[in-house]
Amino acid sequence: MSAAEHDGLSAGQAHVARGWRRWADWVLLTLIVLLALRGWLAPGRIASPRLEMVPELSIIWMAKERLLQSGPLGEWVTFEFAGFPYVRFLAYPLYDGMAALSILTGWSLDSIFKAAFVLAFVISGITFYELARALTRCRGAALVAGVIYALFPFHLHGASEAWIHAVAWALLPLLFLAYESSRQWTVSSDIHPGQGVSLGLLLGVMPIVSIEYTLLTAPFLGLYLIVREGMWLWRARGAIPWRRWVAYWALAGLIAMGLAAFFVLPALVELEYVGIHLKHGVESFQSYELLRDYAVAPALVWRAVLRRWGGDLTLEHVPVIGSAFWSIAWYPGVIAAGLALLGLSWLRRDARARVMLALLLVALLFVVGGWLPWNPFPRLPFVGRLSAFRGELFVALAGALLAAWGVETLLRWRPRSLPAVALVGALLVLVFADYMPAAKALTTVPDYFAADELAAYRWLGAQGGEQGDRSFEFTTTHRGTYLRSYALQYDGGRHLWGYYDNGAPRHVWALLSWGDVPTALVLGSTRYVLSRPEDNGSNPVFDRILAAGYTERVWKSAHLTIWENPEPQPFVRVYDDTAFYLGDPEYRALDILPILAQRDVALVSGRSDYADDYDLATLANFGALIVRPPWARDQKVQAEVQSALADRVVTHQQVLDRGWTTPVDAAMPTPVVSWQRPHPERIEVTVETAAPAIVMVSEAWYPNWRAEVDGAAQPVWRVNYAFLGAAVPPGRHMLVFRYEKPWYSWLGYAITGLTLLIVGGGLWWSRAWPAPATALRHTS
Repeated sequence: MSAAEHDGLSAGQAHVARGWRRWADWVLLTLIVLLALRGWLAPGRIASPRLEMVPELSIIWMAKERLLQSGPLGEWVTFEFAGFPYVRFLAYPLYDGMAALSILTGWSLDSIFKAAFVLAFVISGITFYELARALTRCRGAALVAGVIYALFPFHLHGASEAWIHAVAWALLPLLFLAYESSRQWTVSSDIHPGQGVSLGLLLGVMPIVSIEYTLLTAPFLGLYLIVREGMWLWRARGAIPWRRWVAYWALAGLIAMGLAAFFVLPALVELEYVGIHLKHGVESFQSYELLRDYAVAPALVWRAVLRRWGGDLTLEHVPVIGSAFWSIAWYPGVIAAGLALLGLSWLRRDARARVMLALLLVALLFVVGGWLPWNPFPRLPFVGRLSAFRGELFVALAGALLAAWGVETLLRWRPRSLPAVALVGALLVLVFADYMPAAKALTTVPDYFAADELAAYRWLGAQGGEQGDRSFEFTTTHRGTYLRSYALQYDGGRHLWGYYDNGAPRHVWALLSWGDVPTALVLGSTRYVLSRPEDNGSNPVFDRILAAGYTERVWKSAHLTIWENPEPQPFVRVYDDTAFYLGDPEYRALDILPILAQRDVALVSGRSDYADDYDLATLANFGALIVRPPWARDQKVQAEVQSALADRVVTHQQVLDRGWTTPVDAAMPTPVVSWQRPHPERIEVTVETAAPAIVMVSEAWYPNWRAEVDGAAQPVWRVNYAFLGAAVPPGRHMLVFRYEKPWYSWLGYAITGLTLLIVGGGLWWSRAWPAPATALRHTS
């Protein structure tokens, strides 16, 4: 007799009852999450200790402006970093969606962002509930586990990462669920390859949401899939045609790559031109010690536990994350940890519990990072350069699933006099109460700025930026950089720097990170410098900024001062004196850039650092060649250049020692130049000069820019290390710079469109993938 018959229900009635119970659980999870997030439901802008959502709001604002100015296919954004390609290394489909919703509905970006943030947390609980229910087949256990995963303090308080990572938090359980749904309970003798579609779609969405979390997820998910697939194949040995198995994974992989192609393909091609290449890539400046500061030290967790229960622990060396985040962020939870320990009783019964324990141990190893001298994770390429604390995502996932098995154990052990509903309800209350202090970090504020700061930003916006002038906020704290990015929504102008420097053009990033900041401000056509009392006191860098020409104080209030350079370098500048730089590594040119800038000499660079890649005629067009060994791969080429242009070859060290001067022709008439910008991706310059010259535009150099002089294509040079430039002959000429979407971007769009067309057509044609016939049942 079936369970439905035993209960006096038909199969249809039992299905409806199960459906209503699932919906009831979803509603309960939603209410619990909303109760925890009640601090963000009040009117105002959402806030948390680290304020990471502030730059996210700025990025959405830039997305909105980009859609209004350039349309959905536009890429170049002018508001930060002297311009940058918005669609590289940003999850722009999500940002564009919220920006488009604001345009269509008139709703404020704050309201839309808040709703999206809360929705991401709600979906986190629901998706994990479904995963836990699929693994344990126990409704009560899944409900408690869903609450643990949704309320895990690292996730809940929002202090550690911004909302894009909350979306990744919700997406991760779906990846595991998509796999388990086709593997968990039955093994088919005729498995249909279409079962890989859902997994492939989810795998493709992951890099669109966050490339960083995709890199982080890859080793953990890969380990899980390898172990689980091995278990599944062992149980199904002989029952599955190998072609069907290969087809499943081939289809999942192709769909994942095809769906993400429009975003991933251009990002991979242009990786070396973006700041993340230097910051997190193979040339990363982040030392082992710096990465160690972003690890979750055991002492930090112990301190969080003590503080949760009214005590404290003084740490001699507090890691960066210990001071930058609210301390309760690292609290694991007494109830959740106890349930997870109880779940270890399932290790002998269920192989999946053993896999989750292994995943938890690996995640803890990643999270501890450099605090263990022998830990291999910090030494891995790319993945090892990610902040270790982000591994808490997998600690939460594996720990909450073990807790689900712990709840199931309690339900099996419960006294007959205690209803299961009462036990589950008591556990929900205990988990909620245990994690509740983390919600105190979630508040709303009327605005992120004081009244006088708002007035200053609005004054700045009223000055206009028609001449290409920019502003720069001098900050000494990373948190300050977060906050200042929100000013874009008030002044609407152009900033030379911003928070999301991973997406900055590589050379602008290096210029401001490794170079001389006052020189960068002058070359970047920066008119205004903003400072605050806590930042500008006796700071040598700030003193040099003022000495660089920012002498007029045009705004002064309690919280903000604005300094103006009354004669900033124009947005378009014509240089008669030029020097071409050859040398590896190229960033050594930053040492001599301030000297050349003071002498009004344009430092010109090409895509290559070596003389072998240029002909003599090209090199002879420049007034000097500044070289730093190695500056040629072939010594014969170096000798030829040295012989032909001996009077022009100057060493890098000579410039540093100021042992080289350029001839000055006082009789040379001043070049005449005018410009206009009809579109963010097009700059038109009219120039008249008596001699060959280099025209520099204070816009970030990027390989997708093209130049034309009187309609004829010309090379685009990188001038003064980071900016756009092109050569013009004597006379009057029209020079046009235009940003051109590269061919591989169009190829990515085509691949993604074709993937969606094939998947959608296949689903429409078959209406649903045929259910496989059951050949073997298993429970673990």
